[in-house]
Amino acid sequence: MKKRDNVFKSFKYLGRALLYVGFLLVGYNTLTNENSNKPMVIGIIIVVLAFNIFYDYLKYLLNDIMKSIIFSENSDEIIKKIDHLEKVDIFKGLKSSLIIPKLLLSMDMNDPNSTLEILNKEQKFFTSKPDYLLISKYSKFKANTLMDNKRHYTKSYEDLLKLRESNFKSSKMNLLFNWFQIDGLYKLQLKNYSQSAQLYDKVETKNLNPREQVHYYYELAQNYKGMKNYKKYKEITTIIESISPHSPFTQLLKEHSIEKF
Repeated sequence: MKKRDNVFKSFKYLGRALLYVGFLLVGYNTLTNENSNKPMVIGIIIVVLAFNIFYDYLKYLLNDIMKSIIFSENSDEIIKKIDHLEKVDIFKGLKSSLIIPKLLLSMDMNDPNSTLEILNKEQKFFTSKPDYLLISKYSKFKANTLMDNKRHYTKSYEDLLKLRESNFKSSKMNLLFNWFQIDGLYKLQLKNYSQSAQLYDKVETKNLNPREQVHYYYELAQNYKGMKNYKKYKEITTIIESISPHSPFTQLLKEHSIEKF
């Protein structure tokens, strides 16, 4: 999956480079034509190149933000990157592209209130595509579990099940999240620690990116805390700290580790 994505990105960058080269060649041929209006052609070339280079720069900033989120880097630094992009994006062309990064970051900062606020504010966006809809449903479920709101996380989980059993089941949406982990998180909220841990064991962590691993190990650690298994809890604390030492979830595990339940 990752190799295919890298190949796709390589072709994408190659395509952009060829587009620039092709445009310059056309511009050069036009300029060398004796009948061409050289000042106008030069002006068009400058404007088009400037616009495209500026857009590519904005896309680079956006990709850098997503990369930082995926690799679970320092949240304060990611906020600075988002603020910078919003400042330089004078035409607000990438405003909607920042909605999901902000949503993911709110969850990574253990700020469920902000997560729910984004979901409520951007309802139109999250209902525009099936995969966005799934992201919103999962994020609402995750936020409600962090707030330990039983009535709401039960309703959110039921909404996720409806999506899983719907026509979306066979689509690419099914690859966005691991359903074993979702079911395990629900069992965790019900304090069915043994059943939850068994579901988490079915998740192949090698397929998770660093951000996903942080959430996975934090949730799994709550099972071991519930089962009073301090040894396993401490092992996971060490693992998650090696992945993202600055994550609020890492700090929470370390604090509880000191308490030894």
